[in-house]
Amino acid sequence: MQFRMVLDAESNRLAARLHTPDDLARMREQIDRMERLGESSTGNLHAFSEADALFHRAIAEASGNSLLGLCARAVHEAVVGVIEEKIAGATDAAAWMERSITHHREVLDAISSGDAPRAARLGREALYEYYADHVEPETRRLLAAAVEHPSE
Repeated sequence: MQFRMVLDAESNRLAARLHTPDDLARMREQIDRMERLGESSTGNLHAFSEADALFHRAIAEASGNSLLGLCARAVHEAVVGVIEEKIAGATDAAAWMERSITHHREVLDAISSGDAPRAARLGREALYEYYADHVEPETRRLLAAAVEHPSE
């Protein structure tokens, strides 16, 4: 999780400064896909998780940093698995997916408006909020150190 927090925050920050219209279109495409899957009665958690991970991969690639893009591709399947498990274990999967979609739209807004600090902060805070309660206390402490104002 710590690595993903660093990867997402820096990717978000750089993408806010360096994105192209095509980058934004790829990000929007994945959010639109997440929305369709979230509204679907079949609740395809794997496809939703895949779209979520592809959104973050599109951001990493929009960062212009080839190492961030490579890292995002390298952890892609693991990220999909973690997201899918998180949704499957949620008391209300539909509400969890809706919250996730809202977060992704906020990230896209920060990136498209060029607000690099907000984009980076959103990445760190979301990972902390989604996962801090599911890790050991020492890992939680390390994650909290990367967030300016963690929600507890």
